[in-house]
Amino acid sequence: MRHPFQSISPERMPRYLIPLILLTLLSMFILNLLGSSLNTAAAPSGIISFELAGDPAISTAIIDSWDPTSQMIASLSLGLDYLFLFIYSTTIAMGCIWAMNAFISKPSFYLSVGILLAWGQGLAALLDAVENAALLRLLLDGIQSPWPQLAQTCAVIKFALIALGLIYIALGAIMKAVERARR
Repeated sequence: MRHPFQSISPERMPRYLIPLILLTLLSMFILNLLGSSLNTAAAPSGIISFELAGDPAISTAIIDSWDPTSQMIASLSLGLDYLFLFIYSTTIAMGCIWAMNAFISKPSFYLSVGILLAWGQGLAALLDAVENAALLRLLLDGIQSPWPQLAQTCAVIKFALIALGLIYIALGAIMKAVERARR
């Protein structure tokens, strides 16, 4: 199984990856700035606390801790996250394909993991979209099951896929640095 980003030559990959990384970081900064008002005692991590609540009572406590303006900011943040999920998933997927080059001399298992993790970022984006829909439903239509549980399940799997992709990229970067140092 191949990933579409494998059609980009390793020499040209930084030309696309570096702007994507910068766009991802800028988007994260904007979303964090926007969501900073969502940090409350009930939601110490703001929107992430809401994503991971998983229980109607906890979700209610979080929403109740936000004033109407904060609830509107939460809705806006979730709406903007639909754009962000395309940005970060593309960046991490491309990063996984970039990191694969460090594993070329290793058993094919390492290359297969890179391809699977690159494809997994598309799944992470899809899960993020479902999670956002569930959270918006909670904000706009009131708290009821299964929306908190669905949002939590999607968030946990999404965060796991993102973390695995980032770990793979970090390992690839370390291997590339070690290889350069040996030369």
